[in-house]
Amino acid sequence: MPIHHKNISKRFATFPKFQQILMICNELNRAESQKKKSTHYKKHIELALELMDFLIDDYDKWHLLYREILRAREIMASYYISNSQSTTKLVNNIIKLCPESYLLMNKRK
Repeated sequence: MPIHHKNISKRFATFPKFQQILMICNELNRAESQKKKSTHYKKHIELALELMDFLIDDYDKWHLLYREILRAREIMASYYISNSQSTTKLVNNIIKLCPESYLLMNKRK
């Protein structure tokens, strides 16, 4: 899979946890909005997978939640190979990996 986020790949580990999570969820939300266009949906899932890989590479920061992150990536990959599914549940679960991102998103509601 080609690297789409070339500018971010080296800097991703420098971002705070909440920002890393929000970036992934942002791509999943974009995929959700593109469910009717299969190619666009898959493109955004692919971008989210790439960001998730950067997160997985940042083991020092995420070691306590590593299993959950790997499981979330596995589920995300299943979304890529299936017909366009709703990403809402996955976003809700990923956002809960970081209390800061969860609180930030729930302030808006």
